[in-house]
Amino acid sequence: MTIPELHNLHQQILYAWQHNNSDKAREILSQHTFFKGYEKLKKEALPDFIQDKVDAEIQKVKHKAQANVLIMKGTDFYHVGKYQDAIDTFDLACPIACDIQYLAYNNRGLAYLTLQDLDNALADFEQCMALKPDFALAYNNKGVVYYYHKQYATAIENFDKCIALDAHYANAYVNRGDNHYQLKQYEAALNDFGKAIALQPDLLLAHYIRGNVKWAMQQYEAAAVDYEQVIALNPAYENAYYMRGKVYHMLENYEQALAYYAKMIELVPTYYNAYYNRTVIFNKLNKKEETLQEYVKYINLMPNDPRGHEECASAYEALEKDEEAMACYTKIIELNPAYQYAYYNRARLLKKVGKLSEAIADYTQAIAVEPTYANSYYYAGIVQRDLGLHEEAIQNFQKAMDLGKTDSLVYANLAYSQEQLKRYQEALENYQKAVELDPKDAYSHYGCGDAQYSLKQYEEAIEHYTRAIEIDAHYANAYTARGVAKWRLERYAEAIEDYNQAIPLAPSALVYNNRAYSRWKLKQYDEAMADYRKAMELDAQYDLAYINMAKLYSELRDKENTLKYLSQAIQLDSDHKEDAVEDFSWLKEDEAFQKLIA
Repeated sequence: MTIPELHNLHQQILYAWQHNNSDKAREILSQHTFFKGYEKLKKEALPDFIQDKVDAEIQKVKHKAQANVLIMKGTDFYHVGKYQDAIDTFDLACPIACDIQYLAYNNRGLAYLTLQDLDNALADFEQCMALKPDFALAYNNKGVVYYYHKQYATAIENFDKCIALDAHYANAYVNRGDNHYQLKQYEAALNDFGKAIALQPDLLLAHYIRGNVKWAMQQYEAAAVDYEQVIALNPAYENAYYMRGKVYHMLENYEQALAYYAKMIELVPTYYNAYYNRTVIFNKLNKKEETLQEYVKYINLMPNDPRGHEECASAYEALEKDEEAMACYTKIIELNPAYQYAYYNRARLLKKVGKLSEAIADYTQAIAVEPTYANSYYYAGIVQRDLGLHEEAIQNFQKAMDLGKTDSLVYANLAYSQEQLKRYQEALENYQKAVELDPKDAYSHYGCGDAQYSLKQYEEAIEHYTRAIEIDAHYANAYTARGVAKWRLERYAEAIEDYNQAIPLAPSALVYNNRAYSRWKLKQYDEAMADYRKAMELDAQYDLAYINMAKLYSELRDKENTLKYLSQAIQLDSDHKEDAVEDFSWLKEDEAFQKLIA
C-alpha cells in the first residue's frame, strides 16, 4: 500500500465518522489494510527519510483509527443510556493524541452532563475548547452546564459564542431563549425561539418553550397556538396537553381544560398535577363528588403530600363526610406533627360531631405547636363554654383577646360565660362592648338584655330585646325573653303578644308555659289550661307545666285536679314537695295531700 493509498484510507474513515456512518467506519477499520501495507513497505527497504515519513503518517492514522473506534463505541453506549459505560470508554479515547481528540472530551462531557455530574462535564467541555477553540457545540454544551447551575447570564454568554461560530445551529437559539425565559427576558426569548423555528420549523422544543414564554406573558391564546403545534409534531408529547389544559383553564373553558388534562393523564397516568388541576375545576363548578374523586386519585399518587390530604379533607367536608375528613387531618398530623392547622381543623370537626373533650385536646395541641394563634384559644373557649367549663373558657377568650382577636364575637362569648357564672355586671359590660363593635349583631343585643334582666333592669332589657328583634324579626328567643321581662313588669297582655310571635317561630314547652302563666294572671283560665296542656304535650318531662297547672287549679279550689297535677310534678322533680305546704296551704289537713308530700 502506497502513502497516497494510506492518505486515502485515512480520509475515508474521517468522512464516515463526520457523517455519522459508524458502520462504514467500522468496516474500513476491520480490514486493517494500512497496517498490512506498512509491513510490505518496510520489507522493501525504503530509504530512511522516506521510511520515517511513512512511520509518522501511519502513527497518525493508527491513533485516529483507535480514537475513532473508542469514540464510536462510547457514543453507542451513550445512545442506549449506558452513561457510565460511555464514560469508561471515552476515558480510553481522551488521552489519544489525534485531530479528533476534542470529540472524546466533548462526548464524555455530555455523558457527565446527563448524569448531572456538572463539574466533570464542565471540565471536559473546557478541555474540548482548548483542543478546538472553534468547535461550536462545546460552547453550547458548556452553556447547558451553567443553565443547570442556574447561572443564566453566564450560560447566555456561551450560547452567544456558539451562535457566533455557527449561526445555523438551531438548538443554540433554543437554549439561549430558555435562559432568557428563566431571567424573565421574555422578548429576547421570543426572538431566539423565532430564529430557531425559522432554521428548523419542526423543532418541537422551540415551540413548547415559546408557548411557556407566552403563558408567562399572559398571552394565552398565542401560547395555545404553540402548544397545538407541539401536539401536531408529536401527539405523544404529554406536557403540551397539560399546558394546553392550563390555557383553557385560565380562559375558563373548563370542558376543554378537563379534556386536555384527561389526555395528559392518559399518556402519563402518574402525572399528579393534572389530577390536582382537575380538582380545582370541579370545585369551581361545584361538582363535589368529582372533586373528591380527583383528590383521592391525587393523594394515591402523592400519599406524603400534606397539601393533598388537606384539600381532600375539604372535599369530604363539602359532602358532609366528617369522619373521612377527620381521617385526612389525622394523616396530615402523622406526616407533619408540627402542623397546627391539622389539629385546629380536626378539633373543629370533633366539635361539630359532638366529641367535645377530644376537640379540646386538639385545640390544646394546636396551641402547643403555635401558641400565638388567637383562634385556637377562641375556639377552645367555645368548646369549654359548651361543656360548662366557664372559668376555663373565660381564660381562653381573654388570651385570644390578648393576641389581637377583638371582634364582637369574642366579647359576646366572654360575656356569656361570665353571665353563666352570675357575674352579670361584667357580662353586661362585655355585651355592650360587642354591641359597640357590631351594632347590628342581634345576639349581642339579646345578651345585653339577658344581663340586664338578671340585674333586674327590666325596661333596659326590653329595649335590647326589641333591638335584637328589629335586626332579626325571626329571633324567637328574643320575643320570649322580652315577654318574660314584660311579665316581670306585670304587663301581661304585652307579654302574651310576644309569646304569640315566638310560638310560630319556635314552639316549645317553655313558651307555652310562659304564655299560660300570663293568661292565668289575666284570669283567662281556659286559655291558660290549654297552654299548659300543650306544654306537656311538647315535653312530657317539663315539670314546671305540671306544677303551674296544679297551682292554677288550686286557685280555683279544684282539689282533684290540684292533687293530680301536683302528683305528676313531684314524680318529675321531688323538690316540689318542699314548697307544697306553703303553696297549697288550704290542703294541709287533707290526708291525700299529706300522703303526697310525705
